[in-house]
Amino acid sequence: MVSTRDQLFAQAVEMITQGACVDIVGARGSGRTRFAERLRNHFANRSWRVIDVRAVASLRGFPMMALALAGVEAAKDSRPSAIPAVVQELSERLQANDSLLIVDDWDDLDEVSWGIICAVQRRRRLPVVIIRLQGRDARHSPTGIRSSTIETSFTLELPQLRYDELELAISERLGAPVDAATLSRVYAKSGGNVGLAFALVDAASREGALEARDGVWVATHDLWSPSLSTLVEVQLEGLEPAQLDLLEMLSMLGVVDAASIAHLSSAAHLEALEQLGLVELLSSGSRLLINVQPPLLVEYFRHTPRPARRLRLSRAIEETLDPENTLRFGDAPITAFDDDHSAQFIRLVHEQQRTRTLVARNEWAQAQTPEAAVNYLETLLEAPSMPAEIDALLQARPSFAGSEEAHARWCAAEADDLAYTRHQPERALERLRATAGELPEYGPFLLARAVELEIDQLGDPDLSVLPDPFHPELPGEVAVAVHRALAYVATCHGRLDDSDRHLAAIRVLNGPVLDLRTSVVALSNLIARGDTSTAARHAIRSLDESRARFDPLGMRGFGAVAVFCAVIDGRYGDAEDLLEVVSILGEPLGRPPFAHLSLTIMSSVVASRRGQRKLAEARNAEFERIPLADGPLPSQARGWARMQTAASSGDQARAAELTLESANQLWARGARLAAAMALTTVVELEPSVERLAEVRERISAVEGGLVGDQLRYLTALVAQDPVKLAEAGAVFEREGRFGLALAAMARAATLHRANGEAEAAAELTARHEQLRKSLVPGSYDATRFRALFVELTEREREIARLAASGLSNQQIADELVLSVRTVESHLHRVMRKTGAERRSHLRDYLERADLLR
Repeated sequence: MVSTRDQLFAQAVEMITQGACVDIVGARGSGRTRFAERLRNHFANRSWRVIDVRAVASLRGFPMMALALAGVEAAKDSRPSAIPAVVQELSERLQANDSLLIVDDWDDLDEVSWGIICAVQRRRRLPVVIIRLQGRDARHSPTGIRSSTIETSFTLELPQLRYDELELAISERLGAPVDAATLSRVYAKSGGNVGLAFALVDAASREGALEARDGVWVATHDLWSPSLSTLVEVQLEGLEPAQLDLLEMLSMLGVVDAASIAHLSSAAHLEALEQLGLVELLSSGSRLLINVQPPLLVEYFRHTPRPARRLRLSRAIEETLDPENTLRFGDAPITAFDDDHSAQFIRLVHEQQRTRTLVARNEWAQAQTPEAAVNYLETLLEAPSMPAEIDALLQARPSFAGSEEAHARWCAAEADDLAYTRHQPERALERLRATAGELPEYGPFLLARAVELEIDQLGDPDLSVLPDPFHPELPGEVAVAVHRALAYVATCHGRLDDSDRHLAAIRVLNGPVLDLRTSVVALSNLIARGDTSTAARHAIRSLDESRARFDPLGMRGFGAVAVFCAVIDGRYGDAEDLLEVVSILGEPLGRPPFAHLSLTIMSSVVASRRGQRKLAEARNAEFERIPLADGPLPSQARGWARMQTAASSGDQARAAELTLESANQLWARGARLAAAMALTTVVELEPSVERLAEVRERISAVEGGLVGDQLRYLTALVAQDPVKLAEAGAVFEREGRFGLALAAMARAATLHRANGEAEAAAELTARHEQLRKSLVPGSYDATRFRALFVELTEREREIARLAASGLSNQQIADELVLSVRTVESHLHRVMRKTGAERRSHLRDYLERADLLR
């Protein structure tokens, strides 16, 4: 994967090579100095004459001192009379065509040095690179004097790191991977600012808040450290008192509507904070939400003990704002976030979770009612892991006398904690069944939850313990719970008609809007019937709605369904995009229980299909660390990823063996839909009469087109029947399963051709080509289980082989009689196409694709 920084670096190199001046802008901690070092080393290694001027704030009052420290001898005489000599010396040293002058920390440069640099640049027309802070106007001099400065320059703004870029950077710094939940917290607090992220993990690892467990770094405590205060205070340098007050009040408020603070401070102060990159304004329909950036500033203000100041600002907020609006999110949803806003989005999600937890905690502290206790416990289970707080609440268990409903909800939440967070499903099952016997009215509610838990983690449940959910005397909530359990088990069994009957009853009782778990069952039924396109549309729409509500549970649950649809359709590019959207949220530690496992499995599958072996191995290691058993739905079985890893490396027999083993385990525990899907894969990997006869009965026992149509396709494949294969391809095309449709048509055309039926082969080939051209290029994969390799041009392959052998870009250019810039351009495209992050990864890729010869 080529990083945004690499792309900007390539742009800067090209501009400088063409003689242009470049203005590099970034926030504090954004890696500006590191970027300058890369430029310096790049051109110095190509025999350019590079003069590096590094400004120091404390030396700004000494004229030409920065130039003197850069080795300009004449600048040691700081008198004004020495200026012509300094200009002359610099001009002579930079007279060659391949010369470059870099000014790091331009904001701290003295005026005389800057004037000399401008004079030399005009005389020699050489490229000058200035590295400066965000928020300063380049049309001024360093101290703010209005000036035309150097010739027109190109401005490149260093963005904050993307989630995946920060993951790589932190893993390299710590020497081991970071678990998803911890990485999400670091990303949210740092806002993608690499300097702040490094400071966070350094302080946390030093102070024991970040620990290495089984080769993975995990946060065990709050990531804030007092040692970060000095670093954060640097971000606040130069703020006027009123601007600092506004920033701290915004930090106290959390996420706030811009209209709500119109009377809190002047618009000029808000604009100044935005220009300095200290606040972010995000569109929310017709409104604007204000978010402090980087988010670590919020932590700083909340942890800095200044009671008198805090009291003054709190009173200002109370006197100015409507209290009901102070912590309220926008009524209209945020409809879209681009990559630049992903860190801010995570912050909004975490801020809302923090607010919900705070409200629930306060309600429990004040009311001490069973209902408040249940709400508090359910909120804690949906928030980032808080075991100590959950333990304290469980120990303070309220009295449920006269409140069966609250007692049942409490027991269900407690069982969720035991089963999915503490990984004691047997204990949770015992607790549910024992408490059910104490609750004559709501006992079936807990028995229904026990059935769901059992098929999730332990085996095929006994459904006879549940009452008839259509009985009119059952309370509505109890009837819904029983219908949901029966629908869920029926889906896992592959009894789709039964499942749909119970889902319809839930809609009659509760209306058309289903809870997350019931929605996943309904979408699974659509998928099982072969209607993956409709399921994908519903899942993506629900994912977008969850995102607009800042709902991480919905995003994970619906995201997992959407990714599953994309993967089984062969739309691996779409799957990658969806995985990127959902992965930034980190690992869920409570609900929904199988979303993270499913997403990790599918991430491994996609990586294997893309030929990204190292990433697939990392994802495999990640899901092996997840203590949950395989889930009962098709996307929740680890065997799928293990199969794809083996198949992508060319070991079809091993892939079939792993899939059959997984299928048998799934079938034995009642997960028959998932088992049947796995069994179709076994036959496709080893298409023989014997293998098909071995598994046909179990596949046929499951309803729906997902496996039924696949079985007909496999029957034709084993029989080598091109007509039936073509018919199967037409069915897949109607269902929107275009990857399988293309595969079936291609195989049918090959068989027709082998049988000497040229006309039929040509017709099918034309249909195949027509379908392929109607789809987004590269969006559907028809090769099935083999790893995909991108097409490289002959020149790209040639340069890639030389780079993988260890040659530098200059050596490659010499070897092929090309310019270095041409080599860099080709290599940039190769790295982007292959997803390789460094040259060693490129060699691995070329070996797998058999392109080293």
